[in-house]
This record gives sequence, structure tokens and C-alpha cells, in this order.
Amino acid sequence: MLVLPSLVSAACTTGSQASLTAVSTDEQTPLSPAVTSPPPARAALPTVSSTPDAPDEPVSVTITADALGIANNTPADIYYAVFPQEELALIEWAPCQHPNDCPEERIAAGQSISLSLQTVAQAETTVITVFWWHLVENSGSNGYHDADLTFIDVEIR
Repeated sequence: MLVLPSLVSAACTTGSQASLTAVSTDEQTPLSPAVTSPPPARAALPTVSSTPDAPDEPVSVTITADALGIANNTPADIYYAVFPQEELALIEWAPCQHPNDCPEERIAAGQSISLSLQTVAQAETTVITVFWWHLVENSGSNGYHDADLTFIDVEIR
């Protein structure tokens, strides 16, 4: 998995998202597990509305002036990656395939994290794409595969 230098810092927090109050528009779209780079035409994909104050959404994203919050509202751990939208066409990325390979990209069930916007976006970035997925153990082997690979586009400016 390609990790951009701007994505290596994340501070884990527990509890509610009370400190992340500013709301941004966002969109949550399921991807095929075989997708290894962003789809060329997102408008053709089905979308699901996601709002930060809706715990019935599997993953919610919030924005403040200086932070990006990601809340895992699922009963299982999720894994995530965050990219400025303008970089998506320039990177070759695939989701992590084993929990030992990406422990810093894990959000436990019912937990949330807060990332500094300075670590995930440049000054000119207007939209951040948050990818998230579950890792499911393969039956009969020690391997894993990603499931529910989804992205959320979040306007930050």
C-alpha cells in the first residue's frame, strides 16, 4: 500500500465527536473490492448520504477548521486511507490486506479518530476522499480480504 508522507500522523480518540462540530457535505459510495484506484466516473456509482451526526451510517466524517474526524459506527474494526482528491489520479493505491500490515490505519468498532487537516491536505485542497473497509479473515487460511470498500468525498473549504 502506498502511504503518502502527509498521511502518517493520526491521533486516536475515544468517545463522542463533540469536539468536531462543523459539518461538511459528503457522500459515501460503495466500491467493488477489486478496485485498486479511484473509479473514473463516480457519478455512475450508487451513493449513500452520510452525515456526521447520524450514528446509523456505518462511517461518518466530520470537519472542523483544523481537523478531520472519522467515526466507526460499525460493530467491527475498519481500516481507512485519506487522500486529497486532486492526488487520486496520480497515485496507485490498494487497501491493506492484513491487520498486521496497517495497524495505524485501524479504527476500532465504536471509536473515532481525529486527523490534523495539515497532515492530509495542502492549502489548495478543497475535497478530501476518505476510503474505508473491513478486513475479513478468509475461511480455512490465515489470509484476509477487504470487504465493503467505500469512499466518502468531503468538502473541506
